[in-house]
Amino acid sequence: MPQHLSRRRALGLGLGAIAAGGLVACGGGQRSPADTRWVPKFAAGRGLVTNEYALRRSEADGAVTSPDWTVTSGSLFHDGGCGWSGPIDGNSPDSGSSKATGSAVLRALSQRDDFARFSMSCELWADEPTETERTPEQDYDGVHFLFGYRSPDDLYAVTLVRRSGTIVWKRKAPRGTGAGVYRTIATAPLPAATRTWSHFTADVGIDNNSVSLAVRQDGELVLGAIDIGARQSPPQLRPGRVGWRGDNTEFWFRSLSVAPTETAAAKPSAE
Repeated sequence: MPQHLSRRRALGLGLGAIAAGGLVACGGGQRSPADTRWVPKFAAGRGLVTNEYALRRSEADGAVTSPDWTVTSGSLFHDGGCGWSGPIDGNSPDSGSSKATGSAVLRALSQRDDFARFSMSCELWADEPTETERTPEQDYDGVHFLFGYRSPDDLYAVTLVRRSGTIVWKRKAPRGTGAGVYRTIATAPLPAATRTWSHFTADVGIDNNSVSLAVRQDGELVLGAIDIGARQSPPQLRPGRVGWRGDNTEFWFRSLSVAPTETAAAKPSAE
């Protein structure tokens, strides 16, 4: 956890020490019905939850899988009861992420894929964004919450910590047989809260033709908007996964809870 382990010290300890902490599949229970809260758990020690190696080679010796998480890029660790990106590097992880994490580009998703309307709550601690040879500095570097995730080309992403000092809600939608294209739905100033714990909530509502999002940081509304779609980029109205995207940023999260609701789409107010 960041109270006792800075990024620099984590790098100094070496990834071998992480591996020695125990490569175990940690997390909560089995897949839950769509009307129940999802509260993934993380072990108290330090070790690997799962990584991109396990997704690509799930039957290989040493592959570490999780009942709660799948990682399409990078590595997800547990550290003192928190989820953790691990130290940042731009290399491909091995089976135990002991030689490299690949977490300069982290994509960690829930195994559960039935989230539509919901309320998310979590605490987030992010270090200052960095860069690697593979991943040079970008304005969008930071930590992003993913939802409505149907595929790498069909999703929503909202930035909670961003190098540019803004909060941005985007929709990525497929275009024919090509890669998905991002569309910005809403943005607002939000200085990056780094090296401190911040409490974030995100409330997602859906009706027949729109999706609403309200994000609060430490109880204050920082973004409220509705996605009514655009040409070749309709709202994503179907259930999907939730998760994290990290770009050049080491981060921890704890007390993550995703509770399904019956909220219809409606632009939230500050009251």
